[in-house]
Amino acid sequence: MTTMRRGNGEGSVTAEPERGGYAGKVRVTDPSTGASRRVTVRGKTRKEVRDKLREVVKRSEAGRAVVDSRLTVKAYLERWQNAGLVARGRGRSTVQGYRYAIERQLVPFLGDLPLNRLRSSDVERFLVAMAKGEVGERKRPYAESTIRTSFTVVKLALDDAVRDGLLARNPAASVTRPKVSRQEARVLTPDETRRLLKAAEKHRLYPWLILVGSLGLRKGESLALRWEDLDLEAGTLKVTGTLNRFRGADGKWQLERGEPKAKSRRTLDISETPALVELLRKVKRSQAEEKLKAGAAWTEKGVVFSTPLGTYVDPRNALRAVKGWAEKAGLDAGVCVHTMRHTSATAQLDAGLSPKVVAEVLGHSDTRVTMETYAHALDPAKARAVKASAALFGAG
Repeated sequence: MTTMRRGNGEGSVTAEPERGGYAGKVRVTDPSTGASRRVTVRGKTRKEVRDKLREVVKRSEAGRAVVDSRLTVKAYLERWQNAGLVARGRGRSTVQGYRYAIERQLVPFLGDLPLNRLRSSDVERFLVAMAKGEVGERKRPYAESTIRTSFTVVKLALDDAVRDGLLARNPAASVTRPKVSRQEARVLTPDETRRLLKAAEKHRLYPWLILVGSLGLRKGESLALRWEDLDLEAGTLKVTGTLNRFRGADGKWQLERGEPKAKSRRTLDISETPALVELLRKVKRSQAEEKLKAGAAWTEKGVVFSTPLGTYVDPRNALRAVKGWAEKAGLDAGVCVHTMRHTSATAQLDAGLSPKVVAEVLGHSDTRVTMETYAHALDPAKARAVKASAALFGAG
């Protein structure tokens, strides 16, 4: 057996005839522990082994993991979801969605691979398989948004693996983030809006429907709205929370008021809509009557729109109500709670309000989201813009 020693810090290379190749050894400082350790690498040629030794030294000097962990993707993700994921401070429903992606999608497809053998191409194969419906027990393609969520989960998890010294680099970092096609929003016409309101006018959630449509609130935001968020004298309404639906430890669905995204927090001025203010006053009086009627059975949540016993209105029940009203009004099955938000935004843009103002009212993180989602409502404004500039050149 022949040993070829390299320069200081470069290690040594030894022929291994029984293995049909070569082995290299080098002593470096392991950044994850701060201790000196000897690392062994193998390859079919001396050059391959030398390249690997240089990479080990380079990693050590850069403060990265000197060797990738042999822990399987499954074992790592199962550990990460109970530590790294929770520590990131995501909302309860988001955490639950990420856990679902781990258990039903990532683990079935990538779980048996060791972390040290996970490549960018493996992540890409996973995304393609999801699009084809070849992941887990599901036999049909996943939605684009679901595919993006799974990619987000694996990238976050592997970022933490790099941070913790289990990997030198994140294989998902060089993979293109899956796109989600923006579909044109379903918007109600004035006639459709009147028909929907007519179908809902006898329902206890009728005032909720009007508020959602008037302000373009998200479903969770509207159902988490508290009386303390309203100042009916000053005519202001603050969006400070969202209602989350999640499975508890017992497997049953539960509702919890959570924090909204930073850009979703906003204060809306309703002082110039006296009919809306009066509607909210009527809701308050009706709720006070229900509280007296319920007596000891009343559970105080402090929300504007509650069940007859004071508890949160389940978002699924709100959706069922809208679907029922739409059917009664002869509208298509595509009408949902978000349709009210789209209709509200379109009405605001049609009235000539700037996308920036509309984005602030809707709680969009970026004006570009508003412009891309409601491009159809901006078309008339674009036509007027072209007409104005064309007039300067005699083509108006």
